[in-house]
Amino acid sequence: MTILDEFKELNELYNKRYKRQGSFRSLKMMKNSKGEREPVFYVGVPGMMVALTFTLVMICTVYLLYLPFMWYVWVPYVIVLVFVFRISLKYDKAKQIRYMVCFFLSNALNSMEQAIDVSDENEKKSYYTKALDFLEKADKCVDESAIKAQIDILRADY
Repeated sequence: MTILDEFKELNELYNKRYKRQGSFRSLKMMKNSKGEREPVFYVGVPGMMVALTFTLVMICTVYLLYLPFMWYVWVPYVIVLVFVFRISLKYDKAKQIRYMVCFFLSNALNSMEQAIDVSDENEKKSYYTKALDFLEKADKCVDESAIKAQIDILRADY
């Protein structure tokens, strides 16, 4: 079983760009019915970009409140706000999806590396099955040729 260099590079790229989430984490580790911990991702919830946008909107709104009321200023302002909030929500959602893919790629790589170190065939197969599951989940979210190639190698070997 080989781990492609392109897959390792893709994993490093995702780890560099999307690993840190700060205080707006979209990942929670929850216990399932068997008592095992599994990841749960909250994609689409407001994140850092929405918080920054809301802060900027509040500052602009307070400034506009101090000015005399002019409907030709407020109507375009409200219309622009609708689009600004939609864009910031989409930005946060894209970043959360990239973080989820980063998590899947890291776990798949760790499973494949553990499978290489193990000598028992059943244990090796379970690690490869986990890696394949993580890669298929990542492949649903992003279109990367390195992920598809690694999935093909895993399916061919096991």
